[in-house]
Amino acid sequence: MLNRAHDQGLWDFDLYETTGEQDLKAVVTSALKEDYDLVVACGGDGTVSGVADGLAGSEEPLGVLPGGTVNAFATEMGIQGE
Repeated sequence: MLNRAHDQGLWDFDLYETTGEQDLKAVVTSALKEDYDLVVACGGDGTVSGVADGLAGSEEPLGVLPGGTVNAFATEMGIQGE
């Protein structure tokens, strides 16, 4: 779906896959030097927390796609995972 939207000129995006070893705050802070309109975290509470830390104090919104084991944040926010 993302590739189709990209190919149709609807969205332009970059994907960054984590290994669990990265400092997500530093990764996001570095990415904010680019011209992004939105950052989406796909993962569990640790991933969402790390990305949110990197976005703190910025103007960019955070999107969440639940993909972790428990997803307490997404559950509390009413975001349904598959």
